[in-house]
Amino acid sequence: MYHSSIYTEEDQPPEIENDFILRLPSEEAEQLNKLLEQDNVEKQLKIFVDVDTHTAEIKLCDKKLKGRLVDLPCVVELQKTLDKKNFYKVTDVSQMVICEKSDDESNQGNSLIDDKKCEKRFQWPHGITPPMKNVRRRRFRKTLRKKYMDAPEIERELKILLRSDLECASVNTSSDESFEEDLQSIVSRSTSFPETIEKLSSKDSSNSVDEGAIRRRLAELHSSLIECEKERKQCQQKLTTLENPILRDRLYGEIEKYEEKESNLRNEIDSINAVLAKK
Repeated sequence: MYHSSIYTEEDQPPEIENDFILRLPSEEAEQLNKLLEQDNVEKQLKIFVDVDTHTAEIKLCDKKLKGRLVDLPCVVELQKTLDKKNFYKVTDVSQMVICEKSDDESNQGNSLIDDKKCEKRFQWPHGITPPMKNVRRRRFRKTLRKKYMDAPEIERELKILLRSDLECASVNTSSDESFEEDLQSIVSRSTSFPETIEKLSSKDSSNSVDEGAIRRRLAELHSSLIECEKERKQCQQKLTTLENPILRDRLYGEIEKYEEKESNLRNEIDSINAVLAKK
């Protein structure tokens, strides 16, 4: 199989094994079978195939046939035998050349093919055997379309994920033997700061409270609250420009987290202010 426009009859390319199925009309098929039985095919049969345009030209004795190269839905394994007992694989066949008698029929077939989509233009719907008729439609699953997402939305989502990673608390790992001790330390760290201040503001330990540390903590809470409000407003502004429902749901979740964090910070600030007011 080679490109017919590159080589002339005088300068033929080297023979390269490339197998395909040749489907001829009934009259020409009988004539070809007789030539095969007489072992006189090389001079009587010539095939020129243009792979780019999927067209073919077959010369059988004095007849010229036009054909088209189609892709089979399945790959067929070709086997050969010399003694009709032992078979060995020769190659895999995935294409077929279909020939018509006259130019009118071939042109009519090509006009019907040109009206179809480019990717389905030369796809043969049937297999080789009768059970494989319409196999491409009956058994093959349709190609799934990938969900399209704009590059700016992907960039925004990536920034949100990176920002959430930066805001995550540090993670400490330890062995299983010290699990109870780590659990107690986590519980002690998870207690809110106002409860600690209320304990320190009791009558027994009122003298041990460091008022400067409390005010520094209060300043830190105010700065954290301002930063949290800023991040929440940025998310709300991005929400007005997004159209992707998945990204909008994620932004809603981020906004709810910021609102919850703001409420906790305000409660802690109010508790500290109440303790300072008692003094």
